[in-house]
Amino acid sequence: MKTKIFTLALLAVLFSVNFAFSQKDEIFNKKMYLGINGAYHFVGDLKLDAGGYSIDLEFERQFHKHWGYTAGLGVSHLMCLDYVGERNNIYSPSIYFEILAGIKFYSKIINLSMGIKPQLLYRWFFQRKYLEDDSAYQLMIGTYLTISKDFTVVRNFKIEPYIQGSLEVFQPGFAFYPSVGLRLKYEFNKGKGL
Repeated sequence: MKTKIFTLALLAVLFSVNFAFSQKDEIFNKKMYLGINGAYHFVGDLKLDAGGYSIDLEFERQFHKHWGYTAGLGVSHLMCLDYVGERNNIYSPSIYFEILAGIKFYSKIINLSMGIKPQLLYRWFFQRKYLEDDSAYQLMIGTYLTISKDFTVVRNFKIEPYIQGSLEVFQPGFAFYPSVGLRLKYEFNKGKGL
């Protein structure tokens, strides 16, 4: 159900982008960024010892005053829930390889981005022995919504702290986790149209 709602929201945003381009607008100098992201993910019961971290390399293109798109590659290390016990839950590490693709809305107050991230999950050997499915790899699809604000550090460098909510869909269910992170990005050809 949540995936359907997120898909409808993504389609609404895409429709808005199309509508924005059909309207006449002022001349805009397009911008292009290359950035590196570091984030901490809260997993499960939101305890810090049951979370993980990620690092992403991201390309960003702002093609309109308020719109742009992003694409990137990332890797995440997360402590995933293996077993729910009466007193304690058991978590074990997993590695996620991700491809990121999304759209971004820019404003003076905040930036919003949303998109999809297909993932390949690698399970550690000692984790797999506790699971019925002993395969090392699992394909998943994820969606995300990010709220951020960028600040210029020096002429072409910006930092962009953000908070993010991710929904991971896998067989047989789904998982939601929030994240906090920081993006360092470099702007190419500042002040020139691309």
